[in-house]
Amino acid sequence: MLLVIIIYFITVFIRELIMKKLLATTSIVTISMLIGLSVEAPQLAASEASAHAPAALPIAAPPVPGFPLPPLEFGMLDLGNQNLNVANINVLSQNWLEGMTSLLLYRNNLGPAGMQALAPSLPAALDTLTVVTNGIGDAGVIALAQRLQNQPIVGLKTLNLRDNNIGDAGIIALAAHLPASLKTLFLDSNNNISDAGVLDLAQYLPAGLTKLYLDEDNIGIAGRQALIAAGFEQNNEFKNIWMKRQLPATAAAAPAQ
Repeated sequence: MLLVIIIYFITVFIRELIMKKLLATTSIVTISMLIGLSVEAPQLAASEASAHAPAALPIAAPPVPGFPLPPLEFGMLDLGNQNLNVANINVLSQNWLEGMTSLLLYRNNLGPAGMQALAPSLPAALDTLTVVTNGIGDAGVIALAQRLQNQPIVGLKTLNLRDNNIGDAGIIALAAHLPASLKTLFLDSNNNISDAGVLDLAQYLPAGLTKLYLDEDNIGIAGRQALIAAGFEQNNEFKNIWMKRQLPATAAAAPAQ
């Protein structure tokens, strides 16, 4: 009798493990189907997600057809490499973004129109936004800047706009509206960014920003000097990363009166 009971509990335990694994691997497909995508299996760029934002986490429970949709556990939504179009973004904006704190949309070819559709609906609680390799251009960044101007995202800590055909016009529009909470800003692989954009950017970099990625951009001596004047220096190991200089506590403290 004891052996039967032990076998029963082992069977239940194994079944639970299988169900959890199945849920974790199918959750992203379920989301994709509900916002109008057709995918056979998730093909996420793990290197992109891990290099620039936290890894994706599964949904608490499989959503059911119809709206409103149930909330996502952990406040994170990873829809990288899903070929999202404007129609998908509209559905996503209407039904999925409220309460999200981390939104990963890398490599979707959103284009300017996709970012223009997304920006007004970005959740106020967002702390990480990754829009890598989407070709949003200056028009897309300007739409994001307008959102930040009209409805600031006061807790945003990481903004990743890598490889998006962004130029000086986009950077100049965005610079004045960067949230004070921002800690890390990725603007690398946007080779239309030149000294003109960086000179303006350097004036508005948030005081709390500690990492600024600018490799493969078209920045010259004037731009570098502006960043240095703003308190940044190139990382010794990775020259593309500009780090905020940290003053020693004794030097930073005000002299006693």
